[in-house]
Order: sequence, then structure tokens, then C-alpha cells
Amino acid sequence: MIATDETGLEAWKGPIHKLPRDPRVPPIGGSMGKVPEIVPVTDLRQDAAAVIRRLQGSREPMVITQRGRAAAVLLSMESYEKTRNELELLRLLARGERDIAKGAGRTLESVLRDTDRILRED
Repeated sequence: MIATDETGLEAWKGPIHKLPRDPRVPPIGGSMGKVPEIVPVTDLRQDAAAVIRRLQGSREPMVITQRGRAAAVLLSMESYEKTRNELELLRLLARGERDIAKGAGRTLESVLRDTDRILRED
């Protein structure tokens, strides 16, 4: 079920296994779509060390459910750092695109000319 929250945004309020798939978004992990591992919060509470071990052995996120609904996502530190690095790259690319649109960028020739000058100085 889709409901509108206090900010006016639509959000899924039903159980995760009934989450509708957006046809505009390709499935994760290829055409078949990999289903994320789902762990109830009670399992996490009872044996957090075992959940963390399973998480570290996988590159995939783990969905933590509470009362049958997705409440949080856990990532291994490696996956988290990789995701953060990719996000930072995307931010830099977006900033570059905005600079180019404003005409604030530099030409490749200008950059190469400055690079050659700096290398000759050393």
C-alpha cells in the first residue's frame, strides 16, 4: 500500500515481500534480480554476531524487518565504503556537468597545456 507521509512524499507502507517493483528501474543483480537477504530484528537482537558474520561474507545489503516491514538496511564496511566512494564520484560528475552547463569549465587543451608547463618546471 502506498501512502503519503507528513512531508507529502509517497512511501510504501506494506510488508516488504509485497513491495511493488518500479518497471522503470532495472532489477538489482541483472535480469533475474537478486532478492536481498531479509533478517527480522528479533534475529538480529538474539545473535548480532552471526548476522554480522553473514553480512561480511556477502557484498549484498541485508534488510532488517520490524513487524514484517523493512526498517533498516545493513551493509558490510567494504560495501559501505565502496558505495560512499561511488556516491562521491557521482557528486563530482554532477558538479562538473553543472559547471559545463554554466560555461565555467576548462577545455582539455587548457588543462593539458598547464600540465605540460607544470611538468617542465620540475
